[in-house]
Amino acid sequence: MQKLKYKDDFEEVKKYFSAFWEGEIIDRPILILNILKTDKEILPPYISGYDGDFKTPCEKFEEYCENTIFFAESLPFFRPYFGPDQIVYFLNIPKIEIVFDNRTAWVKPFVERWDDIGKLEIDKENEWFKKFIEFHKFASIYGDGKFLISVNDLHTHLEILRAIRGSENLCIDLIERPEVIKNKLEQIKDIFIEIYETLYIAGNMKKWGTGGWIPFYCEGKFAVIQCDFICMIGPEMFRKFALPYIEYEANYLDHSIFHLDGPGALKHLDDILSIKK
Repeated sequence: MQKLKYKDDFEEVKKYFSAFWEGEIIDRPILILNILKTDKEILPPYISGYDGDFKTPCEKFEEYCENTIFFAESLPFFRPYFGPDQIVYFLNIPKIEIVFDNRTAWVKPFVERWDDIGKLEIDKENEWFKKFIEFHKFASIYGDGKFLISVNDLHTHLEILRAIRGSENLCIDLIERPEVIKNKLEQIKDIFIEIYETLYIAGNMKKWGTGGWIPFYCEGKFAVIQCDFICMIGPEMFRKFALPYIEYEANYLDHSIFHLDGPGALKHLDDILSIKK
């Protein structure tokens, strides 16, 4: 039996989520509600740790846990996070320009010609990659028995290409050079699994289970999968350039939730719901 300092009915929560994933119900729907006991702003910054200070955000999150009632199926999830384009930081690319502000971070597009870019893959000697993994390791040790480490939103496939090429240019490429884009997508499709497996180990998730920024829980492998770029393309392009990779990621995971990023993505809902997993 596992116990969490800030969620003493953790074992009961597992039962409700297990029923949810099986399409069953115990006695009521899943309910997630975090009730603050204070008016103070005590959550760590949305993006933190990228400066190498892992201890401060972990301490800040524990202070949040101490001042929060995690009601019903709510769980204390800490998310080590460097921004939505963080996977691009880890690629075998010599120079990228990352812009951080108070609420988010992004990469300045730099690809002018796809022919100038070789095979895109994770560089495990990359400074950013090492820092990201160390943050997860530090947080999992600091929070062991107190709070859980959640899986980041991993912006992969088209999102990686959008980040390095720019949205408008990528839209044009899908029309003018579709074979090049398809080739790049095939080249990078396993990055999701590679990153997930690494975080799964670093965050000690085999022991404690997994959650995501949408704070659901799974004793196996769970993630919130998404592709915000699909708001900018029609159904035909979606089925060719996005759907196969969304389905590939869903099939790898034990359970997943898809994040629709705004009403522009609704035109793809039927195709997304065709994914059985």
